[in-house]
Amino acid sequence: MSSYKTDNSIGLPILYLQDHKKALWNKFHKKYPNGMQRTTFMTQLEGSRFVYKETLGSLCTTCNELGYKVFENIESLINTQIKNNMLKVRNDARDGSKFVRKGFATNLKVSPIEVALHSPCISHCLQQAFDNCNLDHPEICKDCDKLFTLFSNLKENVDSEFHESLIEYQNQLIYLMAHHARKTYLNAQLDVELAQLDMNGALLIVD
Repeated sequence: MSSYKTDNSIGLPILYLQDHKKALWNKFHKKYPNGMQRTTFMTQLEGSRFVYKETLGSLCTTCNELGYKVFENIESLINTQIKNNMLKVRNDARDGSKFVRKGFATNLKVSPIEVALHSPCISHCLQQAFDNCNLDHPEICKDCDKLFTLFSNLKENVDSEFHESLIEYQNQLIYLMAHHARKTYLNAQLDVELAQLDMNGALLIVD
């Protein structure tokens, strides 16, 4: 949501969509199969208040610095350094960018009562993120595996002078994943608090 741009016709803040409307409909219909029909759903998203943008990094400093800009640097490195299988490596990098920006957070689970849930993939286990997991993590999901394999492939195919930069990029992405985990958990807590409000209540949020 933009705190400074509004739809002039209705005076409400602009809402930026991270997915195309079709993808949003698929998610909505899966979660609420008996909810509103597709035509009604799409009608609700019409108008200038809802804006789809592929690049939303500038709306969050952390996401911009540790996500979008990191992958811009990686793509630049690929263009100048990779000689063999450049197309595949570039596609892997773009898949990794999309996963970190959108897909990673969808695999983080919090129960309706604000409890962080376990995942067999350690990167998606919120309990492990809070150092409160005693269960095993026998799996690495294909997206996480592909992301870390990307860095291994890059290291093997670029000059050694860039290895330190690759380590820094990887650490920045790990920090970004932690940022998404924290946001997911805090947003779940907010949803619970909002659900408990009545007409006489108010919720004060201090950032």
